[in-house]
Amino acid sequence: MPFHIHFRDTPHSDHLRGECEGWAAALRSEFPETSRVEVTVSHDGDDHEVHVHVTGKHVDVASSGKHRDSVLASARDAFDKLHAQLRKHHDRKIFQHRRDKP
Repeated sequence: MPFHIHFRDTPHSDHLRGECEGWAAALRSEFPETSRVEVTVSHDGDDHEVHVHVTGKHVDVASSGKHRDSVLASARDAFDKLHAQLRKHHDRKIFQHRRDKP
């Protein structure tokens, strides 16, 4: 699965990259319809902001996290929100087929 991380006006962090790749791999194993994860790390004033965008087969979901003290906390927050959105999308897809059956 393609994984891309972009650091905008913030120093590159191999530790953050590794954590995000791990979380992206966990998403891919739980939601196989996902095919691409793109993470953007930036600053918004004093806050660290992380934006995560996931695409795939019938999937196009994005989330963001913002935290004052830790970029890692921002990333974790963004991936947690993304997981909840993917779970909701996945469950709707499954239960829609069950509702459509006579």
